[in-house]
Amino acid sequence: MSAGTLPDLLEALGELFICPGARPGPPLAAVRDAGWAGPALRSALDQLLAAPADNLDIAYASLFLARTGRPTIRLGASASRTGLHQDPEILDRLEPIYRAAGISPDTPSQPDDLGCLLILMAHLLRLLASGRADLEIPLVALYRDPIEPLVRSVARQLAEPGVPPFHAAAGATLDIAMQACEGLLQPA
Repeated sequence: MSAGTLPDLLEALGELFICPGARPGPPLAAVRDAGWAGPALRSALDQLLAAPADNLDIAYASLFLARTGRPTIRLGASASRTGLHQDPEILDRLEPIYRAAGISPDTPSQPDDLGCLLILMAHLLRLLASGRADLEIPLVALYRDPIEPLVRSVARQLAEPGVPPFHAAAGATLDIAMQACEGLLQPA
């Protein structure tokens, strides 16, 4: 197994937020064991990897599709920001970034879905590391808006009492991953 990278972490988290019932796999264990992962990230990943993975599809649905007793956690940037299923302004800003990265979001997911955005960010980080300096500005713009506000909202809601341990740990891991991104995207 290769050493886990920040893009590996983002991609694995993206899969957890796209797919109801998705379970953590080897990429998250590789990230936990990577030299760059600090104690907070390792601890969050340990909790995520150790959390009960029973009925994840039901827990996913009860949190992100039809939550009872509390507001449903919105995983789409449009829904989180404006309440619309698809906000044309957000989608219009994302389309050229997806095109520049050479990827398109998985259907039936929306381009502004948290999972798709994390996978897009992972792809952009890999391209940037391979020498595509032209993607730095779109990557920073993508992070600043819509990813960072959406992640903060989702992570905050997943930290509330009563959230199943798996999803609470996924939210904590997501929050720490965004701190790593923030550090990476700071001007030198």
